[in-house]
Amino acid sequence: MSSTLYILPSTAAVDAFNRRAVEESGVLFGAPALTLRRLVEEIFTVAGDERRPISTVGRRLLLEEIVRERYRSVTGHYAALRDFPGFIGTLDNLFGELKQALAGPAAFSAVIRRIPGSGRLAELASLYGAYAAALAAKGLMDRHDMELAAVQHLRNGGPFPPVFDGVGAVRCRDIYDLTPLQLALLAELSRRLPVELRLPWNPERESLYGYVSRTADAVEALDNSDLQLEPVYEEPAGAFLTPLLAALFPAADVPAGKCALPGRLALIAAPGPYRECEEIGRRIRGLLEEGTDPAGIAVLFRDAQGYGPMLEDVCRRYRIPVSYRRGAPLFTSPLVQACLAPFAVVRSRFGREELLGLVKSTYLEGTLFGVSPDEFEEVFLAAGYIDETLGRAEELIDRRIAFLQKLGKGRDKEERVRRALRPLFRELRGFQAKKTLREFTELLEWFIGRRLIFRRGIEAHDPRALKRDASGITLFRQVLKELESDMRALGLADEPLEPGEFVALLKQGMEGVYLAGERGAGVAILNFHDARWLRFDHLFIGGLNEGVCPMRHDSHPLFKDADKLLFRRASGTRPFRTSREKGEEEPLLFCLAIGCAGRSLTFSSSYLDGRGNEMLRSPFLEELLAKVPLDEERVPVNRITPEPALCLEREELLNALAARRWFFLPQDGLVPLGESLARIAGNAEVEAGRACCRGMTSSPSFAPGTRPRRGAGSPLPPWRSTAPVRSAIFSGGS
Repeated sequence: MSSTLYILPSTAAVDAFNRRAVEESGVLFGAPALTLRRLVEEIFTVAGDERRPISTVGRRLLLEEIVRERYRSVTGHYAALRDFPGFIGTLDNLFGELKQALAGPAAFSAVIRRIPGSGRLAELASLYGAYAAALAAKGLMDRHDMELAAVQHLRNGGPFPPVFDGVGAVRCRDIYDLTPLQLALLAELSRRLPVELRLPWNPERESLYGYVSRTADAVEALDNSDLQLEPVYEEPAGAFLTPLLAALFPAADVPAGKCALPGRLALIAAPGPYRECEEIGRRIRGLLEEGTDPAGIAVLFRDAQGYGPMLEDVCRRYRIPVSYRRGAPLFTSPLVQACLAPFAVVRSRFGREELLGLVKSTYLEGTLFGVSPDEFEEVFLAAGYIDETLGRAEELIDRRIAFLQKLGKGRDKEERVRRALRPLFRELRGFQAKKTLREFTELLEWFIGRRLIFRRGIEAHDPRALKRDASGITLFRQVLKELESDMRALGLADEPLEPGEFVALLKQGMEGVYLAGERGAGVAILNFHDARWLRFDHLFIGGLNEGVCPMRHDSHPLFKDADKLLFRRASGTRPFRTSREKGEEEPLLFCLAIGCAGRSLTFSSSYLDGRGNEMLRSPFLEELLAKVPLDEERVPVNRITPEPALCLEREELLNALAARRWFFLPQDGLVPLGESLARIAGNAEVEAGRACCRGMTSSPSFAPGTRPRRGAGSPLPPWRSTAPVRSAIFSGGS
């Protein structure tokens, strides 16, 4: 019996699809759903291409070498930009866009030559050609070349990878922003298997689906009888999306039942993004206390980079379980920072703060120093040491010892610190000189082993810290290995590097690399793109402010919109989207985000920024409110702390009491705090429940009757004095 392979827009959608398949059938065979990127990787494994994929760092190193050689004589339109790091990244982005548009170096140059007065563009074409030639000469390929190789493999009749075993059809869902290269891949697949491409579309609402029309036109232009590519045009539907679309685009033939909202629709506004995240967190906590499954709750932002960390911090404070595919960026990991601490010390000229940061790190085995970190700090301060500008630390400590000896005072502590610093400084000074990448790697690995950094990481008792550090160790080693491999492939393995250059390369290698996420059942925090195809009972859409949603789309710095229009005219094709055309996706993304809601939907915005300046609501939200009026629930700007009875964490309750100068309370005054205290005490139960549920499919939602929050009719503890309050709040425990 043949099966269907689904191609979905994001890894989050793939995870949700696979999870649903397991729930329905109890077992999952193979990979019934993939992203396009994963599909390319699977096909490439059987393509037999001998070229080696190069990492992002490798690409940029190669581009740096090409730019350095091209502008050695400091002549050319872009010669003044040759030393700017942003220039390399922008070139990398442009060449990727050209390859996705199926505009190879030769074709791009041929079109550019037909454009009069295009000296600047001809210079870009020569850089593009030099980049492609350098990759070919070194037997390398970037990730876009991998997609081209996959298409060529299918075009040549190559075999399918094992993921296609037993597959009789392919369905591509909710991917409407296909590039010409991605569409070519689906077209080649459709020569062997039926491929259904489902696109959101309604001809009566072209202003909403204008972004999709270009993909639809490209599909219709594939007029080939050999293709089994069937586009299916269907308007997205959702419990809230359908009635809201009916309100935005009124039509006489819409049944009255489709205009009814299925649940609660709310609008909140807060004085600032962080306060907005706090208000969302409070409402989520209320849902959890009612017994809602956290896996059925999601918070969506147009771009989660700014709002995501703030909301995660709020969830940590309020003990809200969060489910996210990836953790913090690898470079920000405390373990990685401990590994790179020697470079920070060297680059700061052995600065006192950097030295103290190194010796105080919990990842370094402190017993190897024989001196406590506090003693290091006391001696540094007493000796007046700041950095090596005014002398080495050993010399200043020697003077301190001589001064104490002259006064006849004890100097045991200073001598212990001096003895501990001598071997440590010998190790650190090894990081000062220029070395090759391999030499720096070996030195770093020796220091990590000598100071037991990795061992300390995997000895953590907290399961989440252990998972984070184990992931950090694996990824850090992988980055070092890939970096060394790329340098060797580029012929730069023997190039001496300054310590700062080595750290900069490592940082580039860690871009886009994240620690392992929390896969347990919890509240999802996603951007609009990743949320496509997903459904949640309770949905919050935040950050609905002008300038945030819709997101601003700027012209490419090197290949501007005017250049793209000239290219269209000269080539007779439309391979690139201008910034205005990219902006046409914004209203569709907003509507697709609304389509994720099932039982309740809450819109959220900020009316003030961090400086107290007024912020405007998103024009999408304003247009919606003009058709569907909602009463705004505004968080007052002067409500810094909530009412004591509504506090969700210990520190919040302390601040609320202090703000009201409730330092001493009579016996009757303690009764209103019972609900808040019970809720805060329940945080420990929530955390314990998360630990127990880790690795289980059941969610850590509160069971009825055991929720930390006490209702109005629940019995309160019999407070007899202020002692229990002081013990619960000021002890420092949960």
